[in-house]
Amino acid sequence: MPPLNRRNGTGSDHWISLSDIMTALMMVFLLISIIYMIKVKESIDIPRIFKADEQQLYSQLEKKLKTKLTNATN
Repeated sequence: MPPLNRRNGTGSDHWISLSDIMTALMMVFLLISIIYMIKVKESIDIPRIFKADEQQLYSQLEKKLKTKLTNATN
């Protein structure tokens, strides 16, 4: 009579492949989340760059107008 806790070897083989599939699925989700975080970071940086450029242009315009207005009044 064979022992009760011994199996033929076919019962636990599918768990190895299932864990490999779950690991691969986890890696896919991790990759997707990293790509999403990079895209969100880029979309946040664009308005900051635009704001800095806008302020720089405003200050340059203000300097030019001041010099032209002071030259016109003299």
